[in-house]
Amino acid sequence: MVERGEFREDLYYRINVIKVVVPPLRDRMDDLSLLVEHFLRKHHRGKGQPPRLASDSFAAFQRYAWPGNIRELENEIERLLVLGGDLPELPGELVSSRIREADGAGGLRPSPRLSPPAGGPAGSLREAVEALERDLIHQGLIRTHWNKSQLAKELGISRSNLIQKCSYYGLDRKE
Repeated sequence: MVERGEFREDLYYRINVIKVVVPPLRDRMDDLSLLVEHFLRKHHRGKGQPPRLASDSFAAFQRYAWPGNIRELENEIERLLVLGGDLPELPGELVSSRIREADGAGGLRPSPRLSPPAGGPAGSLREAVEALERDLIHQGLIRTHWNKSQLAKELGISRSNLIQKCSYYGLDRKE
């Protein structure tokens, strides 16, 4: 940018006192277990020890390329803790599909749920978001034994909002 005249050279030398190069997470997968443990402790809101990742969850983490680096990892851990509730171990089925479906090279296999039907266009972003939200709420209802107050608290939304969403998605408890 200095060479193109887009950044003042004197400012560059002012801020370039110590250059720190941090390789991406995909290049230092040995740190993954330490980072997972750290984020589990950091975001655990319950009493006692934080849950641990099941072996299939951790295997999926190791296969994934982590394009969002450590922030993406932290967000995924936080998501797992919300979905896992009081579970002592966070199973692989709770891991985001984009991570679960990563191939060994860190790429993604196409998700059958989001792939367009043969000869037809893909669904809209709104439809995909609604499908994800419905699945998330449904899994949470099952996990909390249909305790909407507890689930609303875990999801960070009001109970009345959760009730509206349950009605919209047809997630009323069927005895």
